[in-house]
Amino acid sequence: MSERPLTGEPLPLDLLNTTWNGSAGLVDFLASGDGVRAFSLQHGVIVDTDVSAVTASLRQARQAIRTLLTDRADADLTSVRRLLQSARVSADAQGITLHAEPEAHLLAVRAVHEAVELLHDKAERVRSCAHPSCVLWFLDTTRSGTRRWCSMATCGNRTKAKRFAEARRSES
Repeated sequence: MSERPLTGEPLPLDLLNTTWNGSAGLVDFLASGDGVRAFSLQHGVIVDTDVSAVTASLRQARQAIRTLLTDRADADLTSVRRLLQSARVSADAQGITLHAEPEAHLLAVRAVHEAVELLHDKAERVRSCAHPSCVLWFLDTTRSGTRRWCSMATCGNRTKAKRFAEARRSES
């Protein structure tokens, strides 16, 4: 199982970041049961049910969130609605709790619900990495709101190095 880059983003973005470009092409962390269990556990859900049902709902949620973020104004919300229809919301003094039927959909429902909230509250801060070959997403929490790369150490460095090399070639 590959080491995931850029973990620790809000749940919807972390779910999107379960696919990334590795040295051999696109990597899907949710391609194995171990990856699905690890991702779920990172977000407080223990998968003790059929892992294939959890995998299917997480992949559906991932695609729905990707559609929401890339087509913001023109997004087809059918898959978002379908996932959220399997949810029930309860509220008490501690806050709002989501419930899903079947239980395997719970993390996917949470991810889609949080994506809608994130876009409502901080849409201008949700960004994809500016590096052309990177598929990662992040929430820009910088004070200036000018973050462009998923990681300065990887994508930012590669972009700057490429620009420097191009400038050196054009000088010769």
